Amino acid sequence: MDIEQARIKAVCNHMTTISIDNKPFVPLIKIKRSEALLAGNIRVMLSKRRSNRIHYFLQMYASKITLVNED
Repeated sequence: MDIEQARIKAVCNHMTTISIDNKPFVPLIKIKRSEALLAGNIRVMLSKRRSNRIHYFLQMYASKITLVNED
């Protein structure tokens, strides 16, 4: 999904989506650990309502992550 669709998912559906190396945004559960480890950059469209669920992901890959938006 593109960035606007990801923003809508974050606000309306409380879904956190991830984009690895400027690929389309996908739900967090679709991301494999190996993809995240090899990524050059990771963009996160964060839903605050579910942010505690991805705390480990954010902490683990903090140097690669850019937060795009928060609802």
